[in-house]
Amino acid sequence: MAFPNTQAEINALLQIWLVKIQNWATLYGLSNETVKQAQDDAIVYKHILDVTLQFESDRSELSSYRVNMFTGTPTSAAAAYPEVTLTPLPALVIGAKPGIQIRNKELYNFLKAHPSRTNESLSDLGILVASPPKVALADLRPSLKVSAKINDCMEIAFGKQGQNAMRVQMRRGAVDWLSVGDPTSTPFIDNTASTDGKPEKREYRGVFLQKNETVGQFSDIASVVTTP
Repeated sequence: MAFPNTQAEINALLQIWLVKIQNWATLYGLSNETVKQAQDDAIVYKHILDVTLQFESDRSELSSYRVNMFTGTPTSAAAAYPEVTLTPLPALVIGAKPGIQIRNKELYNFLKAHPSRTNESLSDLGILVASPPKVALADLRPSLKVSAKINDCMEIAFGKQGQNAMRVQMRRGAVDWLSVGDPTSTPFIDNTASTDGKPEKREYRGVFLQKNETVGQFSDIASVVTTP
């Protein structure tokens, strides 16, 4: 995971560091000045974003006042004169310094590559995103979306969930399940003709394949009527 790009994401990371970075200073050999600067940076960064929103709101209020005063109805009452305010910068230890994003990107890369790094520390500092738990093969279950097209074509869309192929089966009436394809990409088109060229109700299901062997569970059954 790389250093975030948007101001909102950077702010979220810095707010984690404001609370957490001091807990890992010893592990990463961070000086007290580095820790305090990271904490001050987090405070300043959030403050500037908050004040910017405040200023934009005040500017909108001033703009509305200007329009009303310049072109409003002469007989209407005048609105209250808008107040433009800037909240003072909070108290800091090291002080506000330029280059917050540059400085903290360097710190981010330092922590990420440090020989003493651990998954626990990186996760706690918002640097390492935990991988989603792997789904056991026995629990794999595809999801199908079947759409009837003209000329008996049935379009079957499915999510691959990291698998290479899926076996698609179809049945109609009391007939047993019939495999109609082992697609490796989605959507899959089943061109099986309808009996006697008339609309018929069909059922479809799918199961994932690994080395031509089925794995996991069958999908829910999708029912659809053909369009000859």
